[in-house]
Amino acid sequence: MDICFLTHNLDIKNGGGRLSYELISGLQKTSPDVKIKVLTTIFSGYEYEEAILYPNKIKLFFSLLKVRKILKHYNIIHAFDGMPYGVIASLALVGLRNKLIVTAVGSGSLQPLYSKYAFLIKWAYRQADKLIAISSYTANEIKIK
Repeated sequence: MDICFLTHNLDIKNGGGRLSYELISGLQKTSPDVKIKVLTTIFSGYEYEEAILYPNKIKLFFSLLKVRKILKHYNIIHAFDGMPYGVIASLALVGLRNKLIVTAVGSGSLQPLYSKYAFLIKWAYRQADKLIAISSYTANEIKIK
């Protein structure tokens, strides 16, 4: 099994980075045979990491083909937060059969539901094979059943 993660960073000094790092390092310890790739916005210095996700939404959109070329080689894609990572993963996977997991962690999961991007993030959530929420409040807001 091969898994590609999309997240902001793997910096253990901040909440989202710590969550991503701990989940990925735990997976490596329990399943050393799993091939792991992490696409990030900010490089944190890990050998399996590639910082190709731009903080600028326009540049990120134009990097979709590059992201798609990477994602198509992985069985499971796991995006941390709906916006932008769940959306980018969903768009990059159109027409492919990879499994998509979106973990709703922070404001990137909820805030876009009440913005001009609401249609896009709701679409991305519907594309996910599995939605995971960090709290029952978050789950209720994005209506995980």
